[in-house]
Amino acid sequence: MDQSKSKAVDWIEERRERFTDIAQSIWEHPELAMEEHYSAALLADELEKEGFTVERGVAGMPTAFVASWGSGSPTIGIMCEYDALPGLSNEAVPERRPILEGGPGHGCGHNLIGTGSMAAAMAVRSVLEKEKLPGTVKLFGTPAEETLAGKVFMTRDKVFEGLDAALTWHPYGKNRATYESSLALMSVRFAFQGKTCHIPSRPEAGRNALDAADLMNVAANMRRKHFPPGTTMEYVLLEGGNYPNVIPDLAEVWYFIRSPEVNQLEAVFQDVQNAARGAALATRTDVAMKIVSGCYGYLPNKSLTRVAFENFQIVGAPRFTQEEKALARALQRTLDIEMEEPLDEGIEFHGDEVGLFSQDDGDLSWLCPLTRIRTSAWVDGVPSHTWQTTVSCGTSIGYKGMMVAAEAMALTALDLYTRPEALKAAKEELDDRTRGFEYRCLIPPDVKPIGDPPPMPLTS
Repeated sequence: MDQSKSKAVDWIEERRERFTDIAQSIWEHPELAMEEHYSAALLADELEKEGFTVERGVAGMPTAFVASWGSGSPTIGIMCEYDALPGLSNEAVPERRPILEGGPGHGCGHNLIGTGSMAAAMAVRSVLEKEKLPGTVKLFGTPAEETLAGKVFMTRDKVFEGLDAALTWHPYGKNRATYESSLALMSVRFAFQGKTCHIPSRPEAGRNALDAADLMNVAANMRRKHFPPGTTMEYVLLEGGNYPNVIPDLAEVWYFIRSPEVNQLEAVFQDVQNAARGAALATRTDVAMKIVSGCYGYLPNKSLTRVAFENFQIVGAPRFTQEEKALARALQRTLDIEMEEPLDEGIEFHGDEVGLFSQDDGDLSWLCPLTRIRTSAWVDGVPSHTWQTTVSCGTSIGYKGMMVAAEAMALTALDLYTRPEALKAAKEELDDRTRGFEYRCLIPPDVKPIGDPPPMPLTS
């Protein structure tokens, strides 16, 4: 490790307790998408203390911010997230014990992402200043990752314009520098407006909105077998009435539609809209549609991922104690999982596949080189978006993974400032893969960011 990188690692290690406390504080104050006021303010305040200039409330989102330090080129961006998930509140114990019944929890580790990314940006700032190196470091506070919205609105509003490369990370059950791609997505809500009535007395007066939503779901599902390979569709009913003997006059369903290619996605989206219109016609209800978000599949950058992998190896994977492994095994047992080593301590260079998920930084990956690393911050084999993952992300298991991610990203960023050939290779790869491509945001210009859960009602 050269001197500049050693300084970055030492800077982070000397503040290990500080960053752990910040991540713990965010874990103790879980907030849903677009509602992350405590978390965003905490991170932005800390960045200002370290000399960053912070612009808050960007792209029409009160909890989005951009923290900048330095001047000139290159400009390297680091992404941070901090929203939680509904219903995943839990104490840091290996049993189901919610802190707040039905409350949110950090079951995807965004308390770690926000803090670890901030630590990386701060360490880079420290080295650039001490070494008198030219360049700009930016930390982007991106809300609502769980609804796949924040970074898309920021891309649409050109918040990321001028970046030479971008880095991000995510907690996981494995340690990986990854260049796998992901699925493009449309997130959209359909609301059916009918007329309420009492069936026994005047059934002819009613227009059943719930029937319309049910019929739409049936019609959309009938189209599944004709969707392009790799396409998936998920939905939840947000509203469907209150009493069985009162015909619902409002029903709302929220869809996630995913496909490997944007043009395929748009064709399937048209099918789903046709299902909604047909259901409204058949039930004599009205239907309204609201786009929540839409994002491109992630475009991998293998050249940049190699740089991240090299630095990940320099830092090394997290190392876990026997007590931490015992907690991990206890969490595995709640899901009937048995593994000899419940916490990963290796590092993989991983890619050449399409992940069956979507990422709201997919749009950005088509506009500037972007890569991500994943660190072992929750239990191997335990899925994300579970209370078991909330537990891991509020313990030393998660905090060790966070610190490794912070150091690996800081070292990767420093290479991009000091090794022009590394940045050039990443840019040339992006140029080759996007030749002839013209970016068009999937979210129409008039669509504004909304929170989670979406506000009700939505009427035509």
